[in-house]
Amino acid sequence: MEDRAVTHAQPLAWLNEGVLAQHAAQFRAYLEERRYAPQTRQIYLCCIAHFAHWMAGTGFSAMEIDEAAINRFLGEHLPRCACPRPVRRDHRDNRSALTLFLKVLRAGGQTALSDEADHISQELCRFDHFMTQAKGLAASTRRRRVRLVGRFLTERFGSTSKL
Repeated sequence: MEDRAVTHAQPLAWLNEGVLAQHAAQFRAYLEERRYAPQTRQIYLCCIAHFAHWMAGTGFSAMEIDEAAINRFLGEHLPRCACPRPVRRDHRDNRSALTLFLKVLRAGGQTALSDEADHISQELCRFDHFMTQAKGLAASTRRRRVRLVGRFLTERFGSTSKL
């Protein structure tokens, strides 16, 4: 990962030397390809670095990342976080970054699908990928369409996943 994406040495070390080291560059490339603003990319990468640091302390591996792990980090760790500065402690930023990171991992087949990531969620990921690659749709358009199709599929077939 490039030093310019994360400007602080500690989060950079957590990313480059931590359990998510091999996934950090992929996530950065994903953000750049979708033209996220440089400041947003930096915030999201710092959030992922903080998550990697927490994972190292709890013994999680990248294959174990799922909604439950993210919720545990957000609900249990962030409110009592005593990690050394600089870390991102904003719940909204962390949730956004981690949700997107999990999506990238799942799209690349780099994490196990949890019980919550049922067939409908998998299909929605493929649909989003199609809209990006084949149609070149903007992120806001894709999110809106995925949400609408997700609601329809959930009402029609049921689901345990959170859409």
